[in-house]
Amino acid sequence: MAIFEKRFERKVTLDDTQPITCVIETAQLVDGHTEYVLRLQRGPYADTTWKVLRRYNDFVQLNKSLSPSGISLPLPGKKVIGNMRPDFIAERRQGLQEYINVVLMNPILASSLAAKRFVDPDSYSSPFHGEYQVKFR
Repeated sequence: MAIFEKRFERKVTLDDTQPITCVIETAQLVDGHTEYVLRLQRGPYADTTWKVLRRYNDFVQLNKSLSPSGISLPLPGKKVIGNMRPDFIAERRQGLQEYINVVLMNPILASSLAAKRFVDPDSYSSPFHGEYQVKFR
């Protein structure tokens, strides 16, 4: 048995040129905060659809990451009192939908690592090192 065994893992090929669309389907209350259910789709085919849960603060962090671009983004403001009211949540959901639409329609913003990780955390959770990755045990 060799001291170091090489194990090759084949990475799934991801067509990063296909545009991603996002619909914020609903909002749900979880442990005293609101989570938004984002349904995302890469390209025109329904078999490339997935869902992601995001809180308002996740959108704030994305906005901070994208701010060096200098592009003005329509992120809805923060509200401390009354932020659990259904009418406020519906209004914020609409504002967040407009925000993510602007991000994903802008090629510079949509191609940023921050935006990719926000909408597709499973595909962009670790650094990319090519199609094959060598691991030593």
